[in-house]
Amino acid sequence: NEKKIVLLDIMFEHEERLRMGSEPKKKLVQDFYKKINKLLSYLSKTYKKKVVICIHPKDNLNKKKKIFSNYKVVKYASRENIFKAFLVFFFDTSAIVDAVLLKKRIFAITSKAMDKNQLSAAIEYHKVVGMPILDLDDKNIFNRKKFLKKVNIKGYSNYIKKNIASDGKNFGYKKIIKIVKNNFF
Repeated sequence: NEKKIVLLDIMFEHEERLRMGSEPKKKLVQDFYKKINKLLSYLSKTYKKKVVICIHPKDNLNKKKKIFSNYKVVKYASRENIFKAFLVFFFDTSAIVDAVLLKKRIFAITSKAMDKNQLSAAIEYHKVVGMPILDLDDKNIFNRKKFLKKVNIKGYSNYIKKNIASDGKNFGYKKIIKIVKNNFF
């Protein structure tokens, strides 16, 4: 069904990012969260849908509940919420594959608060899958008439066929289970 707007949130303090020397700038992150909250508020009112924020398993739930105080914030529940999504927004997470499989309306979000690795992941999904990029720093993103027209799920089928179900019949995880069972049990 399509009852929710889902944000697969970014984790600026992810240990991998910090190990690569990409310390997020506090002011940029604060501005980022103001903008994302403004966007979510606009979309929730415009489409009359509840917003759910899905965070990374290593992220701080209490901290994110404060940042997104107007919305439900959950951990370990991305898949269930994607199933119920009208719109899905993400930055650089592989959890987006579920939304592609379900052919949901997906937007990759970019922002100057993101590091080059996070940006490249969002841009790569844009190129390979064909989902639109939403630049959070663009002041003209609030246009309802043009907003959903940017979504083109036609590219999803090619991505699914080439990357998820390459033989067109079975998903990768089913093939792995079958191979393991046949070869080791």
